[in-house]
Amino acid sequence: MPDRRSILIGFALGAGCGLALAGPAFFLWDALRTSEWDSQALSIRYEMARYEAGGLVFTYSLENHTGRALRVNTDSAELRLLRAPGAPELGLPALSRSFNVFAKGSRLVDVRLDLRPDGEGTGPMPFGNSYSRPPRVPAGAIQGFELIDHGSNLRIVFPAPGT
Repeated sequence: MPDRRSILIGFALGAGCGLALAGPAFFLWDALRTSEWDSQALSIRYEMARYEAGGLVFTYSLENHTGRALRVNTDSAELRLLRAPGAPELGLPALSRSFNVFAKGSRLVDVRLDLRPDGEGTGPMPFGNSYSRPPRVPAGAIQGFELIDHGSNLRIVFPAPGT
């Protein structure tokens, strides 16, 4: 029968090993768990819009409130224009490049809407083309943008300009 001292040493070694493994286990669990990117984790604020070479560029401020970085890759992401019911096709939305929002950090993100001139074709205008006069965009036609990243199972809704 083991004596009292052997039992205490065994208990202390077991507790020490448990504590030593708890830290790495927590970090592994935190890295592997999926987290929802909702309004508690990520706040999005419209900053401004500008006309630039055949399109409108909307600037949004993204603020990450979590301890995890947000990564959006344009190869696996899809950006959709949210239009008011009955609003005409305005053009093709695009992100200029992939971006990261670091843990507890913020950054500005530009969403470009390549516009097509009135009466010129039915599809969106190719990226980077320009024309002499910007087309008219009906007030309230743009309801925002929806970003879906299929690679990370992410869905972000950028609010309508001016809200």
